[in-house]
Amino acid sequence: MSFDECSHQYKLLGRTVSSWHRYPPVIGKMKICGRCGAIHAGLNSVTAAGNYIDMTHDASVPGNPGAGLVRIYSDTNDTMKMKDENGTVTNLVGGGGSSALTLENSQATEATTTSGTETDLLTVASLDIAATKPFMIWAIVRASGSGVTFGLKLNTTQVVPASDVVNTGSSVLWAYVGPRVTNQLRALTGWAGKGTTGGAGSLSFFNSTTADHPTATITQVTITADSNGSSTAGADELRVYSMDTS
Repeated sequence: MSFDECSHQYKLLGRTVSSWHRYPPVIGKMKICGRCGAIHAGLNSVTAAGNYIDMTHDASVPGNPGAGLVRIYSDTNDTMKMKDENGTVTNLVGGGGSSALTLENSQATEATTTSGTETDLLTVASLDIAATKPFMIWAIVRASGSGVTFGLKLNTTQVVPASDVVNTGSSVLWAYVGPRVTNQLRALTGWAGKGTTGGAGSLSFFNSTTADHPTATITQVTITADSNGSSTAGADELRVYSMDTS
């Protein structure tokens, strides 16, 4: 019978001490460490802890599981897949499936302005969205009075001027930005609610009219605003989601 070993560290009289724990196979070639929960099967392993599971990945695709079973596996460092008895593979994480939408970054601190000219209001930075990827922008906005308008910048380029009107009240602002490809550099559409005084169900639609979208990697998105000089414009909960392309 062959044994596997795990190295464990613990404190003894104020010093860190390493020890080895040896354990035999329990299911065929699978071996489970009784001390740390590590599961070893061939060259791959799974470690189950209190609130996480570590699993190695391998480029080789496993065979089909038995009837009525599904097989969970990882073939790269950023995917998790499920295979059924018929060989049908479902992407659980990465490569599409349930992770088709990825939160790139968010800004959850409200910013306000009373400026009578268009100014940067709320920015989410540290993005890394390639030109080939479409993405979506969500935010909540508000206006203390009528005539407040909102716009949008990609990186430092103003692509939507402050023309989307939100009357007194709060609203959701949404925009979809397509891949930045030749002859399609203004592929953007969006909308925002009109606020409580704009009429039930009223929406204001907008698109890119100021400039072509940057073809470089998108690293930041900024909501701009013009408060009309007499009202307060606010934006909060700005989130940017990239979308898988396959």
